[in-house]
Amino acid sequence: MIKRLKQILSSLNGWHFLPGPVTVLLIVFADAVGWDFLLSKSFHEYLALLLTGIAVLLCIAHYKIHGGYLFIILTFFTVNLFCREIHFSGTDITIYLALFITPVWAWLWLDRIGEVFEDKPFLSIFTATLFTYFLSQLIARRVFRGIPGEDILHVPLEEAVETTAHILLIISYSIASWKLSTNGANKEIEN
Repeated sequence: MIKRLKQILSSLNGWHFLPGPVTVLLIVFADAVGWDFLLSKSFHEYLALLLTGIAVLLCIAHYKIHGGYLFIILTFFTVNLFCREIHFSGTDITIYLALFITPVWAWLWLDRIGEVFEDKPFLSIFTATLFTYFLSQLIARRVFRGIPGEDILHVPLEEAVETTAHILLIISYSIASWKLSTNGANKEIEN
């Protein structure tokens, strides 16, 4: 299983790290030219609800139509993410639990879900998604506070980078759904 994971990860290249930094540059540019809507926290909060809601619906629809182990895991994670975006009480801790449980669960079911991780387009976008979420959390925790202007832009930067990650999430789920449904690779859950 570890050998297979190493083979999968060896196919990655550097573009996966670009969407987050490109979003950062977009926000810096938006601030310079006065595109205030891109700097608005409420704009990104509403967009986050819409995007994570779409991701939840995509996961549920795929599972209802095609089944498959992967979309059980993705639905679990995405519902937690959606609830976090709604800001339900207690979701601060549940998203961290989901961030721990999801990869452990995926690792345990790797033989059941691994075929999608051999698909380069999915793996590329999914890796970009994970890195972009990670970058948004670094920005939220003010890791870059020494950079001039960070104190003014850290909230729009974090929100915009997270929005980019939500978009990438939908794209990666769409690729996985398409790939699994066209290849007939969904493994049904035995009763």
